Amino acid sequence: MLNYITKNLKIKIVVVCIAVLLWFFVETENNYKYSMDIPLNISNLSSEKIITNDIPENVKVSLWGRGRELLALMLNPKLQYNLDLSNESGAGTFALEEQNVRFPRISNIEILNIIEPESIDIRIQNLIHKNVAVKADIDVFPLSGYTVVDGIQLSQDSVGVRGAKSALDSIDHVKIERMTFKNVRRDIHKKAKLLDPKVKNAWLEKEELEIFIDVQKLLEKPLNEIPVKVLNKPKGVELTIVPSSLNLTLIGGVDLLLPMTSKDIDAYIDYNKIRGSKEKYYLAYIDKPEHVRIKDIRPKHFKVIVKKRR
Repeated sequence: MLNYITKNLKIKIVVVCIAVLLWFFVETENNYKYSMDIPLNISNLSSEKIITNDIPENVKVSLWGRGRELLALMLNPKLQYNLDLSNESGAGTFALEEQNVRFPRISNIEILNIIEPESIDIRIQNLIHKNVAVKADIDVFPLSGYTVVDGIQLSQDSVGVRGAKSALDSIDHVKIERMTFKNVRRDIHKKAKLLDPKVKNAWLEKEELEIFIDVQKLLEKPLNEIPVKVLNKPKGVELTIVPSSLNLTLIGGVDLLLPMTSKDIDAYIDYNKIRGSKEKYYLAYIDKPEHVRIKDIRPKHFKVIVKKRR
C-alpha cells in the first residue's frame, strides 16, 4: 500500500496542484458579495487642529464583484475610506457614504453599502503650546567628606508642551525620570529623560534635558573679626555694639569657600526689632552665601548701647 502511494509521488503532487489551480481559476470567475474592514483615513485636517475624541480605525463595507478582483482588492494597500475635514473646525457628526471609499477605479468592484459605523462623531480643537515647569526627582548622596554645591541644576527649568487646550489645562509641570546617585565625589553631568505626562491629546516637544550637579570636597573655613552692624539706626542717637565683631566657621564646597573672606559675610542687628525691648543681649542676624553652613559662632549674644547725641 505504501509503495502504491509513494510511486510517482512528484507527478501526483503536480496533478493535484494543477487541479487546485483550475478550481481556483473557475471559482474566482464567479461574482460574490463580501464584507470587509477597510482603514479610515482622515484627510485635510489643518496641522493646527487635533481630533480630541476616539474615532474608529476601520469602516466595514459590503462589496460585490468577481472573486479574483475581490481578492486583489483585499491585498491593495491603497484601499481606504477617506473622510475629508478640510472645512471643519469644531464638532460634528459625519454620515459615511459609499463614494468616499477609495480603491482602484479600473476594478469592476461595486460598493453596496457602508455596514458600520453609519456615522462618526468628531470633536476638533485648536492645537496650542505652553511652557510648564520641570521638576527633578533626584537623590544625591555624596561620599563622606564631599558635598553638593548649588543643588541640582537643569539645562532648562521649563519645557514646551503641545496639544489640545482641554488637555494642556491639566498639565502644570512635568518630571524627569527618577535618579539616585550614591557615594558621589565627582561632578555629575548627564542627560535625563522627561517623563510623558500621559495626558491624552498632549505631548512633550522635548524628550530629554541635561542635569548638572556640582560636587566638591567639603571644607571648614574659619572667618574672624566680622563686623556686627546696626540696621535702621534712628537719627539723633549713637548705637554701640559690644562686642563689635564675631567669629564663625563656614562649611561648604572647597571651590566655593576658598576665595571667601570676612567681607563676604554680613552680620547685623535690626534696631527696629529690638526697639523698646527690655532684654540686655541680642542675637545677631547673619547673611551667608547659598549652599554654605555655619557653625561655632562666637560670641552669640551682643549688647546694644544707646546714647542720645547732644
